[in-house]
Amino acid sequence: MSKPELFVTPDPELPLALLDQKEAGKKLLLITNSDYHYTNKMMQHSFNRFLPNEMGWRDLFDIVIVSARKPEFFQMSHPMYEVVTGEGLMRPCFKAKTGGLYSGGSAQMVENSLNIHGDEILYVGDHIYTDVSQSKVHLRWRTALICRELEEEYSALIHSRGHRAALVDLINQKEAVGDLFNQLRLASQRRTKGRPAQTLAATNLDDQELSESMQKLLIVMQRLDQKIAPMLEADGELFNKRKSLSYEHTVDLLNPPCIRWGFLSRAGFWDKSHLMRQIEKSNGFEEVAEAAEEAETRSNLGMEMKKLRWATDGSFWDLDMSTPRTLDGLVRPVPGDPLPLGLTRGAKLSRPKQIDFMQRFMPSPLVPSYAPANGFTLQRVLALPIGENWFGTFLGQFNLQRFISAVKKSGKEAPPDSVSSWMQSIGTHLREKSLYALSFCSEFWLTPDDTLVLSVDGYGDDKKPRKKHFFSTSYHVCARHNSGTPERFDGGQSDGVPATLLPGLSVTSAFSFKKNFELWRSHAQKLRMVQPFDIFLSNPHVSASGIIGAAMTASFGDSVRSQIADDGPQGFRGFSFRAPGVKSAFLADIFASATFTAQHGNFQRLFLDLTRFHARLDFPSGSKFLSGAAHLAQDYFNSQQPKLEAIQDICPNATLSLQQQICGPVSFRVDSGVAVELKNRDWNIRVDEPVFALEYALQVLGSAKAVAWYSPKHQECMIELRFYET
Repeated sequence: MSKPELFVTPDPELPLALLDQKEAGKKLLLITNSDYHYTNKMMQHSFNRFLPNEMGWRDLFDIVIVSARKPEFFQMSHPMYEVVTGEGLMRPCFKAKTGGLYSGGSAQMVENSLNIHGDEILYVGDHIYTDVSQSKVHLRWRTALICRELEEEYSALIHSRGHRAALVDLINQKEAVGDLFNQLRLASQRRTKGRPAQTLAATNLDDQELSESMQKLLIVMQRLDQKIAPMLEADGELFNKRKSLSYEHTVDLLNPPCIRWGFLSRAGFWDKSHLMRQIEKSNGFEEVAEAAEEAETRSNLGMEMKKLRWATDGSFWDLDMSTPRTLDGLVRPVPGDPLPLGLTRGAKLSRPKQIDFMQRFMPSPLVPSYAPANGFTLQRVLALPIGENWFGTFLGQFNLQRFISAVKKSGKEAPPDSVSSWMQSIGTHLREKSLYALSFCSEFWLTPDDTLVLSVDGYGDDKKPRKKHFFSTSYHVCARHNSGTPERFDGGQSDGVPATLLPGLSVTSAFSFKKNFELWRSHAQKLRMVQPFDIFLSNPHVSASGIIGAAMTASFGDSVRSQIADDGPQGFRGFSFRAPGVKSAFLADIFASATFTAQHGNFQRLFLDLTRFHARLDFPSGSKFLSGAAHLAQDYFNSQQPKLEAIQDICPNATLSLQQQICGPVSFRVDSGVAVELKNRDWNIRVDEPVFALEYALQVLGSAKAVAWYSPKHQECMIELRFYET
């Protein structure tokens, strides 16, 4: 401490840079494990002489904390003392104040004193674990790591680009020669066993030619090694030249010999060093990797999770509304929705994977559902992980309501005279095929973002089987092929058969641009060490967003006829090109949406900590909207009464949603469309297809929930899983 100049090299720009931050309105803190006397001595030497107007280092910082005991400073609470004299005398205190000098305490006290939290704080340190890692893990502070050695290494890496490129080229040449040598050596080994070689060229070589070729390749590899070895040894010496250290070498403690070599960021030529892996871990890359690995172990859901968020504009990409009328739960088309993509279900998994997840991670060996046509049914899935990139499922359904009705009916007609006859009657009913339905679904991941899906449903009551297969990519493109004759399933309420379900091939692509506007966000303190039930619902806010996009479909087959017939007042009015002679058509249109969301509560406490209102206005067809607006403008200038069809064309589809926490992870939610009766002179507003739901937050992957919903209009209820839904 008496000679700090021997150990500290001051940077004149550092105090001035911190002064610039302070004058810009930033609050500066100094948190150190050193005691007050050491800190004061070093800071006076490093800062005071470079500050203007006789400022001292204490004038730079709003709060100074010494003897902080990091990393415990970030993990737990310790008593805080205020340093009141230059000799270091202290007194207990409970809250830090601006301009104070303190000893001990905790990071939580600092946040409370400054009324700032989490990523509002940037913490700069030079120790990977004590400073950077722990402040990020426990408090989610932003972090910056000071590692001066990497500055020189970065410059050295730039200067050695040419050297490394030449070295990589030589290594690649050696690998190619070595691969050829190994093929010839394997050919020689197989020849002794009377088996042909892997390649025709090696098989046609005689023994002498084979031996000579191997000798020549060995010579080539030796010559390449002679070039590679010194280049590998020289690699990195621009940064850290190697020096030998013998026993006779005199060690100067103030100027020690350099016995390191190579780059700090690499171990060998290709691998990262332990230092770089620690830096990545401290910046959160390790946590992301662990989370991805955990997701992949959950019932082979990992690859599916990666695609849950790419179609965040839910309703525009959905083909069907969920319904328990079919095994896959996706049959009833949404009236008035624009061209669908078909594969993505927004925030939902496919039905077989939902049930598989419930069986594995929830106490749900059988998943119930209800529909008027089928009654009360139970479903179970058998998962078939065929390969790393191939996942298959058998989904079985048992109609419990039909079974109970059959047992009651037979009991009335011929009451059983004993327990055995009663059991025999039950066994007879259980063998009835009409009680069962079976579905097979195969999902094959060609790449992590490209999926091929094949599925077939079979029903024991002699209904025609349902088949479908489609291909989807991460580029918002879906290819779908349908076969067979589609019919209304169990009295569905849709008008006509949707074009996307008719036989033929269709390729659909959709693109959109989304802009969010944050009107207000709460900065109130959250509960410490309490995980929100859903991380996407943990911030009170008021926001709005807008979406505009385009959808295009190329169709081949019978579906073209339906698209041609739909070209009417309520049909498709976008850009179209049709060739009926070859049954092909191309359709394109734009769409838009506007949303408003208001949320109160952090969804952390047990009661009434979440109230959320969401409203959305959808314009499913831009051409339809523009056509209606043009007709209204024409009627206005011609002083004519506006046509109801034109008014209907410009009216958006309105959807309202209200969610309220009841207790813990359980919340109640109501979603409903809003329709206006234009034919009625009073323009009555009515609720359209409300859906009531109970949601149970699972706290899996940060945002997942089981949803049990009921639709009064369709008299259906169903249990679904949804992930990352906002």
